[in-house]
Amino acid sequence: MAPRRESQAQQQQAAADSTQLPTTNGTVLHRASWLRELSNNSHLFDSDIAYLLHTGCGITSSFTAVISPEHSALLQQGYISQQDFNVFNPPPIKDGFKALHAQVVAELVAAEAAATAGTPEQAAAAAAVAALPSTAPSTLCLLYTSPSPRD
Repeated sequence: MAPRRESQAQQQQAAADSTQLPTTNGTVLHRASWLRELSNNSHLFDSDIAYLLHTGCGITSSFTAVISPEHSALLQQGYISQQDFNVFNPPPIKDGFKALHAQVVAELVAAEAAATAGTPEQAAAAAAVAALPSTAPSTLCLLYTSPSPRD
């Protein structure tokens, strides 16, 4: 009887562990294994937290909150999703999105400048450069309406 109760208890504990995010005691020794477990269980994040982790954007009832106008431009053009932000590669803070925007614009300008013939790749690069604003939008545009990831 006792082994059967133990096996049931172990099964219940395993089921509970599979639906809970890993915890840590905060020591440096456990940080790497905790981050690895957290990354492996990232599917358990609440949708708002997962969206924040992957895009750096907060969600309100009808708005997506961005850090800067450059962040907004990168998000709208789809460059944020290409960065593959996650537990091990979190979104930048402070001026990180400004630097990323400058890097993307420089890459697109370089691709356009390298174009000598009219290939489809060069046309796509030129269209991407044209789609990005030449100057950052006003700081009053920090919030914009977009479909919520919850929909």
